[in-house]
Amino acid sequence: FKSRKSMCTLFLDSICDCNAGSDLDIDFSGGIKADCIFKAGSFGDVFALVSTGEAMEAATNGARPKLPGRFERRNRTSLDVRLKAKKELKSKKARAPQGSCSGHLDIAMDGAVQFDPRVTIDVNVVGKTTVEVSGTVRVSVDALVEAEGSCAFQGERGFPTVPKTKVFCAGPVCVTLLLQMLAELEVAGTMTGSAEMSASADFSISSKIELDPSGDAKVHVRNPEISHESGFGLAASASAVLRLGFGPRLAVWPMPGVPVTGNP
Repeated sequence: FKSRKSMCTLFLDSICDCNAGSDLDIDFSGGIKADCIFKAGSFGDVFALVSTGEAMEAATNGARPKLPGRFERRNRTSLDVRLKAKKELKSKKARAPQGSCSGHLDIAMDGAVQFDPRVTIDVNVVGKTTVEVSGTVRVSVDALVEAEGSCAFQGERGFPTVPKTKVFCAGPVCVTLLLQMLAELEVAGTMTGSAEMSASADFSISSKIELDPSGDAKVHVRNPEISHESGFGLAASASAVLRLGFGPRLAVWPMPGVPVTGNP
């Protein structure tokens, strides 16, 4: 490996902040090592899913039903500013596909995610890949579920529909990075009435994934440091499990190499 910041400026400057510590080493015999701190407005904006009240789409080809909502992209916020305001959801409910519950199931969701990732990629000449992802994730979400009967529902939605994509090439290697947020909701059991859920969390993540050319992987994950608040309101007769998930999904695909996807 030969140079660092000058190579960063030459190959990564469109997406990585070379003045903030990003760098790039190139082994022209077939490998690279890149450390990318993304520029403001690159991946660090707020990704929001806003409930609209439109009917949910039924599942197709064995996929989970698509949760309701419209994607909005917002400006990045600092840690001392609330990620989003709490919204009234009762008028924004969407009817889940038939069969989600023996009676009916209505869902409304409003949430936002902000992720400031730092990605280190090391690809050597024989195709061994090491990917390290760290950064701060901010999440704030409110959900309303109204149900009647026995339910077995699992829905999800990736937003935006097309992941935000960044690509860079250096020497013999190109790397594609794809960022998308993922909302998930599970309702399982018997419920008659409504449940409101809300949660806000800021947490730091750090993970390392090592893959050989055959696709075998070793994963090292450090326990996240979490500060959060949450709430749950129930006006129902229920013996049901409700699970709400909201957060980023980052895929790193070196070529040549094996794609790696993380969902903290």
